[in-house]
Amino acid sequence: MKPEEEVELLLNQGIPFAVEMLEKYGEFYPFALALSQDGTPTQIGIDPGSEHPESTHVLALLQEAMVKGAAEGEYKATALVVDVSLEGAQGVENTDAIQVGLEHSSGYCVNVFLPYSKTEGGEFSFGELLASPRESTVFDAP
Repeated sequence: MKPEEEVELLLNQGIPFAVEMLEKYGEFYPFALALSQDGTPTQIGIDPGSEHPESTHVLALLQEAMVKGAAEGEYKATALVVDVSLEGAQGVENTDAIQVGLEHSSGYCVNVFLPYSKTEGGEFSFGELLASPRESTVFDAP
């Protein structure tokens, strides 16, 4: 399987879960997924230490867990899923988006964004997926 196909497995798990959390709670905490060496997708667990931690604290813990797992050879791909604001990026007007930072041990890295808005009736409307290059923060890219 190509690196692009392997990270797509994580994207296809991350986006639906983020959408579900948005529709259910109106927001979500950052979360991370990894693809083990045998090709099994799994959620990366952390203990933020409190019931309502700061998102920046959660992000730091997730990043640390992903780097540790990659360094120990546990993961061949990771996905960091975050709720972000896009400000005129990629020709899109200012909007909220689900960002999935995908990284593969081969050095393949990409950010995928799913823009969204909330209607007056409280429903969510989702746009088209957008992608942009990403620098590796997890793996020692070749």
